[in-house]
Amino acid sequence: MSIGNLRRYSGLFALATLAACQRAAVAPSSASAHTVPGAPVASPARAADANSANLPADVGVDDPSPFVETVRLPYAARLDVAGARTFLTTERLLLAVSGDAVRVDLALLEGLQPGRAQFPRVFGNMPESGWAVQTSYAERTSRSSLSRWTGSEWVDANNLLRDRSVLGISPWSNGRTLALVASDYEKTLQFVQLGGKRVALPQLPQTARDTYGCVHGLQPAAMSALASGEVYLAGTRCSVGADEEVTVRGVVINSWAPGQARAKVEVLPGLSEKEAAGGEINSIVATSRNDVFVAGGRVPNTPEDQEAQVAAYLAHFDGKDWRSFSAPPVERIDDLQRTPDGHLWALANGALWSTVGGASESATWRRVPLPQSASELGQDSVSSFWVQDNEQVWATLGSEDLTYLVRTKRGSEPLSLPSEAQIAQLSSALDPMAAYQCDTPTLMLLTLARSAPKDADMPSIRRALVGHSELEGKVQFIELPFLTRRYLGARGDMDSLLATQAILSSAYIPGVAPEMRCLDGAPTRTLSVDFGGAKPELPAAHQQPSPRRRNL
Repeated sequence: MSIGNLRRYSGLFALATLAACQRAAVAPSSASAHTVPGAPVASPARAADANSANLPADVGVDDPSPFVETVRLPYAARLDVAGARTFLTTERLLLAVSGDAVRVDLALLEGLQPGRAQFPRVFGNMPESGWAVQTSYAERTSRSSLSRWTGSEWVDANNLLRDRSVLGISPWSNGRTLALVASDYEKTLQFVQLGGKRVALPQLPQTARDTYGCVHGLQPAAMSALASGEVYLAGTRCSVGADEEVTVRGVVINSWAPGQARAKVEVLPGLSEKEAAGGEINSIVATSRNDVFVAGGRVPNTPEDQEAQVAAYLAHFDGKDWRSFSAPPVERIDDLQRTPDGHLWALANGALWSTVGGASESATWRRVPLPQSASELGQDSVSSFWVQDNEQVWATLGSEDLTYLVRTKRGSEPLSLPSEAQIAQLSSALDPMAAYQCDTPTLMLLTLARSAPKDADMPSIRRALVGHSELEGKVQFIELPFLTRRYLGARGDMDSLLATQAILSSAYIPGVAPEMRCLDGAPTRTLSVDFGGAKPELPAAHQQPSPRRRNL
């Protein structure tokens, strides 16, 4: 997968690609069905009817595009593939792509970290093992949050990151997932194993001290791993001089044999410092140790009085040697995928290209025309794609607030979508800032265990509220369902809810981290609270800043 693409996978960037190492040539498994309290749920047929007014007509016979079915979504969305499951990722949601339908699977939303990031991505081998990465961007830095799939929800796994950011991630061997993580400012890199029995990990030698971007002699760009244990990491080779200036020295690929700590380092053909002024690898497609593609861009060396002609780059490893392959006539390849029968598909600056015939050193590429029904977005609007098999390719054509989902082969039923009202409600519920423009702001206090009794109480919260008579009659404490869990929360006017949040945060109650949310579901019961008596004195240890908020 492209490390750069993982960083750029947010609403601020139009280009968001699939992890090439994650593709599956089989249809994703079916998603379980749940309902959202208070939200309309459309069946496939009704969903199609509900959206028919907004959907353009299918491609006509005179349309040269291979995409024969198109549906319009009034929000930004990207395709994401992990093992045997495929997802449509919106700014806040993970939607399941199953057969001929895009569905809301509430379990896929349970445990995501609202407010921490945009466009969650899924990696690993779903549904058996999966990892969700959410990346937030602020002050020119990025921060990753990691969640693990339990089979019924996501749980916080940030302890595995130890405040490091995820640069690359790929399914590995025997249920393991391998991640490349970086410390602040990407000074040091390290491989981390996610899940599975512990094994020896690939190592990156340290060649410089405390140097931004070149501690290991490599500026990483793309990585992939195989089920047989091999690991591949491509990037720019660099060195640090006596004056601590960083010098780049060609593009290389590091490859680790199964169980080996030390990598074999090879300069990619045409990308040595003598052959090129620069280059980048954005995608690695590894199907076996004898069949590995890398794709990106190349800047050739040119005389000072001539402008360099930047061109796409493609190379293949057959188990013995690396060879340059023909690439589409574009400046770079952002993502590369391959059909089971050997055809290559490439995403380049919003346009799709595919080979005519199989992949070879002299393969002919053709630009894939987009459907006329999505012409309002232009021919450079592809934001993601997925090669499902030899005949079926999916793509999203999108902008910040509009997406067309297209595919090259019709299913047994027309593509159907969740209702716009359901998407809007869930997106709002998972956006903490939406509570401040909400008709029913809700202060979420406590997630009840799945085995909690029907009359589960909140004694620690009750004790913390003793003596706060100013809340009497202004705040109602309730239990309400959301997604697949039960919660204890509070409703009232915003000022009273904020006052309650401040009181409980200062009380520093283990397991209680109040969060404002916009939830319009009806409560299942009301809990009475006695505010009488003297306010409790908080121990000095509890007068510290409130802890990091717990997942809801």
